[in-house]
Amino acid sequence: DDIAHAAVFLARVANPLVISDAWYFVDVFLRKYVEGHLTLGDFFAKRSAVDHAVPFHKLLLLLNYRLFGVDLSADAWLGLAFAVATLWLFRVILRSATAAAEFARWPVQLAWVAMCAVFLSLNTSEIFEWPLLTLSYVALFGSFALFLVTWRALEGGRAIAWPIVVAVVAVTLVSDSGGAITVVAAALAVGLHGLRTGQRNAVLRTIGVLAVAWVAVKLVSWSLAPPMHAPMAGNPHAAHIPLHKLLL
Repeated sequence: DDIAHAAVFLARVANPLVISDAWYFVDVFLRKYVEGHLTLGDFFAKRSAVDHAVPFHKLLLLLNYRLFGVDLSADAWLGLAFAVATLWLFRVILRSATAAAEFARWPVQLAWVAMCAVFLSLNTSEIFEWPLLTLSYVALFGSFALFLVTWRALEGGRAIAWPIVVAVVAVTLVSDSGGAITVVAAALAVGLHGLRTGQRNAVLRTIGVLAVAWVAVKLVSWSLAPPMHAPMAGNPHAAHIPLHKLLL
């Protein structure tokens, strides 16, 4: 029911028009594509050194232009699809954290239903009215997926390292500094688990994979669009931004 209500509401109110930040990307990104001047670095460039690099959103804008003529309501439907996928991910996490005999009982099922109701609540209607906000469900899916594969890495050892790398790359490309926060949160949770269980080798290995994957993504993005001289930079004081802010 929650999914159906959200879908009906989205179909009625999702704004298809270019507004707010979208105008900037239409001007400096999409126009470059139309004129034949787009480069790979443009996907990672920022308006200023403290802005977000959102290559996923730029790629989505490009696909939207080719397929829908910049009808941004299509982005809202993609966001809703990832919201539904996240609800499925919640169920996978509950199943992983609950004994088989307990999973089918009503308290666990009720907990999942409550999570669904809150996650797709219409109390904050702007989430479904503004497609850019609806797309935040993509980042949330990536974050919870990273938490899940990180948890499983503590049980699976080296063989499970590659899903962490994939999840870190995905969540960073979607939400940039939000991805950095997710990686730090996962590393802290792993560290606390290590203090509790004494699994030193598995914990250090997992944290190491998280850190190396995130640093690798940032180095690649910086090489394609240096933060001090990004081709889309619009802040004349970008070169004076403190280094700790650039790391996000």
